Amino acid sequence: MKRIKELEQIYRQYPTLFQPTAFFKVPKMIRSMGLDTLINDKEVIIKNDLILHTYFSHEKKKLDISNYDIAILNERIDFFSSREIIIEQYFKLSHDLQVINHTLCDDIIFKNVDFDSELALVVEVINDCYDDISVNQALVKSWTTEAQFSPDLWIWAIDKAKKIVGLGIAEIDLTIKEGSLEWIQVKSEFQKRGYGSLIVNKLLNVLKSKVDFVTVSGKVKTASFYQNCGFTNKVIWNIIKSEVKI
Repeated sequence: MKRIKELEQIYRQYPTLFQPTAFFKVPKMIRSMGLDTLINDKEVIIKNDLILHTYFSHEKKKLDISNYDIAILNERIDFFSSREIIIEQYFKLSHDLQVINHTLCDDIIFKNVDFDSELALVVEVINDCYDDISVNQALVKSWTTEAQFSPDLWIWAIDKAKKIVGLGIAEIDLTIKEGSLEWIQVKSEFQKRGYGSLIVNKLLNVLKSKVDFVTVSGKVKTASFYQNCGFTNKVIWNIIKSEVKI
């Protein structure tokens, strides 16, 4: 518990630079992957023999990641490997909730998801928006059992014809007062009309009385969308996968 508190303090200072995801996911990863945590005056390292989950330091250092099958490093950390590697890049951004963009639209109303009857519809909308991600009803239902679940942070955007335009899901970590945008989806036939920004702004307005800041992560190509919604402190994260040793 002491180590987690130390990690929390560092994260609050550097929410986009310290971790690529919301903080509440870090203790879960430590437990599920059996990761060791090292904290000293110079650096923070969270790892096991095969995965370098966290390396954080203010000192300039070039890391040898040859021994890791997976390494997760922000763009400011130089690295090298003797193995062939594949790099996937993601962004992390934060919002201080001081100024929330307001886009007026009389065509859209918001309502909360009905968890008794609409989980299948949540699955349908999420899967409609991705070619490379697929969820099922059991997985989505499991999200509602997590400590970070808040029913008022699951919202539908609905047009005047009562058609579902999109979906927003955020989570909340009251331990460190962080909100995180998890799913911002606009159905394909309604995209490019500004509805995604409406969903983000609605969630930010719900969150502003509950948390101190909000974070979001995702594929690099979508970073500018969130920046246009007022998110800042952009950091690119490299997920580095090495070839399997034979």
